[in-house]
Amino acid sequence: MSYLNYLRQKLKYNSPLRLVHDGLERVGLSINPYYLELQEGVPDISGWGSGFDPYEVVTLGPEEMKTIAGLDGHHKSESTLLRWLEEGCICLGIKQGTELAAFTWSNLKVCDFPGHRFPLKEDEAYLFDTFTMSGFRGRRLAPYARYCMCRELARLNRTKLYSISHYLNTQALNFKRKLGVRPVEFRLQVCLFGKFSHSWPIRRYSTPAPALSR
Repeated sequence: MSYLNYLRQKLKYNSPLRLVHDGLERVGLSINPYYLELQEGVPDISGWGSGFDPYEVVTLGPEEMKTIAGLDGHHKSESTLLRWLEEGCICLGIKQGTELAAFTWSNLKVCDFPGHRFPLKEDEAYLFDTFTMSGFRGRRLAPYARYCMCRELARLNRTKLYSISHYLNTQALNFKRKLGVRPVEFRLQVCLFGKFSHSWPIRRYSTPAPALSR
């Protein structure tokens, strides 16, 4: 993908403020307002139709990490992805034939968002890094991947699912709200040159995420 096409994709799926944020992040300054979110149970997608029949849900292993690390717009190294697997994280992929269309991750041990790290209980998990390939965007594969991960985690008796959404990431916020994800806290994170990272609660929400069908 050329740099011009890369910018077009970024503008299509991100707000200008998000692009400014990403630019500052590249020079070592990151100021992130974000939501800590909670989802309980598996969302009901019975009204979504049969548009996901061509796709297969698979668990991705070490052999796929090189492919994921080489994706345009996905800024994680192969060594980081392999470390996640070694630490017990789960990566689910959505495939059409042999082609990877989307993927998502979960951590069963800890929410390890920079500056806001906490251990997870036996019925909890942390969901992160949902990504859809550019050629498959607009097909609701991000929420579908999330649903598949919720379903897999329910089999492991993990029904309280935390996640993080950047305040400016309206695309993620929209698809999560459709799945019944609700904010627990609104927080502000500051990162400086990779050497300092901390977050502060700005607002706590009194109403927890509603229980969903399982």
